[in-house]
Amino acid sequence: MPAILRDARAGDVLLILVVTVLGLLLLIANPGYFSHDELQRLDQVEQYGFLDYVRLVSAYVMLTQGDGLGVPVRPIAFFIQGLLALVMRDYPVIVHLVDVLTHGAVAVLLFFMLLRFGLSRSIALWSACIFALNPMAVIATGWSAALMDRWYVLFGICALMCVDSHVRRRASMAMLGLVVALMLAAILSKETAIMLPGLMLIFVLLDGSVLKERRFWQASVAMAFPVLMYLAYRIPAILSSFNGTATGSYSASLGNVLEGLPVYFAYPFLITLTEAVHWVFVRPPLMAAALLAHLAVVGVLWAKAGWRAAAGYLYCYLLFLFPVLFLPIKAAHYLYASSAVFSVALAWILVGPGPWRSLSSSAAVLVLALMLIHSIVLQNFVYRLGACMNTAMTGVEALHLTLGRPAMLELRAEPGAPAHVLHRFTTGRSRVGGVSPVRLTVVDWDAPRSEGQALIAMDARCRVYAAHSR
Repeated sequence: MPAILRDARAGDVLLILVVTVLGLLLLIANPGYFSHDELQRLDQVEQYGFLDYVRLVSAYVMLTQGDGLGVPVRPIAFFIQGLLALVMRDYPVIVHLVDVLTHGAVAVLLFFMLLRFGLSRSIALWSACIFALNPMAVIATGWSAALMDRWYVLFGICALMCVDSHVRRRASMAMLGLVVALMLAAILSKETAIMLPGLMLIFVLLDGSVLKERRFWQASVAMAFPVLMYLAYRIPAILSSFNGTATGSYSASLGNVLEGLPVYFAYPFLITLTEAVHWVFVRPPLMAAALLAHLAVVGVLWAKAGWRAAAGYLYCYLLFLFPVLFLPIKAAHYLYASSAVFSVALAWILVGPGPWRSLSSSAAVLVLALMLIHSIVLQNFVYRLGACMNTAMTGVEALHLTLGRPAMLELRAEPGAPAHVLHRFTTGRSRVGGVSPVRLTVVDWDAPRSEGQALIAMDARCRVYAAHSR
């Protein structure tokens, strides 16, 4: 690692972090949270205390085979979430600042890694700065519960740099032990890390003779061993997700691949699209235009850097999407690793060597402008959602006390109000403020009132009120 630091000035690192923080200020300023996932951790830490959270909430912080891919095995990520939950209620700005700084740390590591692989300082710096503001990374950064995407990529980049130290810089065999440890940390942050050994192809693309070297195969084994152990452990869950036993968002099927590929490939250029699940509302001509725009980026990269660069880009862009392509749900935070690959390609087109430099740079500037617009759209979406969640949640907590802390609350949204917000902060929860258990039920506006439940309604501005008062 010290050798890496000698390759870059401290000013470069500072610039990347400043770009990250200033470019994502709207995410840091978010007064609320994105979904129930963060709030469930808050409830658990408040109810059990942090140490008991780590020890007792086994479904989230201990290894388990699970009965399907929907059961998360992410002890490192959930441990970090537990730490953030300690300040989540009173200081959301700290939670979001940590999220953005973690993203900035990944951007800095990306910069170091590109220098290690021989890219120029300008390409590495542009890549890191573009990645810092990349719209494909916004949801994974603004949604605190998606921290596992950031952390598995962070550990993965570190593992790849250690592999480089062993393969090309002739480091000692002890470096392989660090590779195994980092791979375990990545896998236990998010299961998608099982695809990290696929990055060994980068060494082959850079120099095919590496296939004849023992060090390359030693490093390949070090990368693959934790993955094989993990897959052997969770094979029952994987099989159940494919054989129809699992249901819902994690019922894997080959039929989902052809639907997911165009969505994830077009996403960078669908500048009005927020959550990827809303792709069904995108008109076919816009989807086609976004796909063609991304193909044009691949074509320009081919023209400037050759077919190997273009093929390597497509391979790396899709590599970490491979596991989620089988799932029926489409989610923007799955694109976090792909956003790093896209950023490197765009930086090469912008400032890298090759023919038609002026024309390709102009095209890259246009793409950058579209990306910044998309980033602002996404940040605004996350901020407004968090602000609405905060208004509704604090209102519900205040009304719950006013109503005498009833054991059951029925919530409904006025016509035109964002009903999904009620579902976002009530799903899987039975705690209001510091009071539990409280049964939280969300019903349609015109549903009959249930006996024995206090009724709370929400208007279009996310303000809540006791329904019997109007």
